[in-house]
Amino acid sequence: MPHPFHFRPLFVAVAFALSPSAQMAAAHGAPIPEAVQSSTPPVAAARAFLDSLSPAEKTTAVMDINHPARAKWSNLPAGIVQRAGIRLGDLSDTQWELVFKFLSAALSPQGYQAAGDTIAAEEILKSDSSAGRLQWSPDNYWLAFFGEPSQNEKWGWAFGGHHLAFNLALEGNKVVSMSPTFVGTEPANFTLNGKQYQPLLRAHQAGTAVYAALNEKQQSDARLFFGMRDLETGPGEDGNIPTLKGSAVKEWSETQRELLIGTVAEWVKMQPDENAEKQMKTIASQLDETYFVWHGPIDASDDNYFRIQGPSVIIEMLWQGAVGAESEGHYHSIYRNPTNEYGMQLQ
Repeated sequence: MPHPFHFRPLFVAVAFALSPSAQMAAAHGAPIPEAVQSSTPPVAAARAFLDSLSPAEKTTAVMDINHPARAKWSNLPAGIVQRAGIRLGDLSDTQWELVFKFLSAALSPQGYQAAGDTIAAEEILKSDSSAGRLQWSPDNYWLAFFGEPSQNEKWGWAFGGHHLAFNLALEGNKVVSMSPTFVGTEPANFTLNGKQYQPLLRAHQAGTAVYAALNEKQQSDARLFFGMRDLETGPGEDGNIPTLKGSAVKEWSETQRELLIGTVAEWVKMQPDENAEKQMKTIASQLDETYFVWHGPIDASDDNYFRIQGPSVIIEMLWQGAVGAESEGHYHSIYRNPTNEYGMQLQ
């Protein structure tokens, strides 16, 4: 089975504000819009989108901040699990553009690219023989708001569909949590409209580099002797804290620790800097209480898995072979801050 480390690394840092010539629409078969930096605050971008909706559509899009749907996110295809909120495929071109303007205002460039890459992969999957039954399509992603976007109050938003679930909590325009967030993809390497995509490759390489840097004893401590069928803390697993196991980071060298922090950043920095930097400092201060777990071959010639777990972070990544399409791999990953899920910080 081909594996991701045969690919040429690709990471294009995107800056934000949609080009006027950018054609929207998964529904129209066009790419996800590229960007240039926008100074639009998340509240203003959210309101611009909501103002484009009819009263009935707005009722669908905005729910109570504590609505049960907030915790019912999934990575499964729309043919298996429907979502709350407004479906991309039901939007006009103008509304579609406003969704992506909101995402560009509400995520970091790294997070925006992760969302766009996952949706682009659906354009490949939709030609698969199972696409009709599973409803693989870029149209089948949903945006929902929990609480009315406000300059002064707490509110949240969720965006997701197959292989994607962003769950962010804000106070005004300030992000206070991006937990839980699921990012996956299939295919792991593809070309669409002349552009090459390699979603999550860099994050996978970063985690692999951590394991490769460990000495023999540390690798032995980290190694799981059983495979993982899926993530332990994925959808439906809120509140599940895996038993700490693996290699204790408190015994690692400074170089090994730096590699781990770099891997953590692949997920934490999908959110805007104001919370990402705060979380990175907290995680770095807790490395002596953090553990690293690994399973599988280091060359990704078969399934492999790693987990980083400390008091304020759980990151899991699972790499598998093709599941639905003829592709070069399939990723599931999750980021959680168990002390602050959905912005409900534990005291």
